[in-house]
Amino acid sequence: MSTSSLMARQVVNLVPVPIPGRVEELIAEGIPEDALVAWAAAERAAHQVHLSRGPHYAEARERALADVARNNKIAAAHNPGLIVTAGGAR
Repeated sequence: MSTSSLMARQVVNLVPVPIPGRVEELIAEGIPEDALVAWAAAERAAHQVHLSRGPHYAEARERALADVARNNKIAAAHNPGLIVTAGGAR
């Protein structure tokens, strides 16, 4: 086997690296405030979905999922990478 075919078969495990605060601020400065607010609200709503387990929390879960969808629509209008999922794959 050639080296290039071996490299193509390797699985890369990326380790999350924290972003320094100043870099995070620079990134946020380039995103409109309404998109950032919507992204933060979608994050909070996704957390509420995880807290709303069980049949007796069905109404709260549906409300949180609607909040995630509504805020994702606003955030994704600016950048599709800001979409928040409620536990599923992106």
